[in-house]
Amino acid sequence: MAHDTFKIGDLTAIIGDNAGENEHKAGYNGVWSLRHKRSTRGLFVPPYVGLNHEHIFNGDAEDEPGIFFEPRVAPMEFKKLASDEAELHQPPPPPFHLESWTRFKLVPPQYLSISYRCVAHQ
Repeated sequence: MAHDTFKIGDLTAIIGDNAGENEHKAGYNGVWSLRHKRSTRGLFVPPYVGLNHEHIFNGDAEDEPGIFFEPRVAPMEFKKLASDEAELHQPPPPPFHLESWTRFKLVPPQYLSISYRCVAHQ
């Protein structure tokens, strides 16, 4: 499990991988919490995340959570890149073998930039 708190301008965000910790439920990755300094509560309702890499699918109706929710269950790596930026990397898990990187950057005074890239290995 890996995560960190980022504070830039008016925003505070917790960004982390898909492992669980305390009230944060396993299987949810990305922005665990997002709060504006004038708000009395966060934007999302714990223990669920608000912005995350959720599904990979090929058009077939897959009912198995381990397949349809592959980004939730396959391990990913959290890396703090700077005081305002983090990246989640998911090596290519089966069955779709889609390697991905999601980058989160807080931008003053109150913006969250998210970029996503992937490589299909099959």
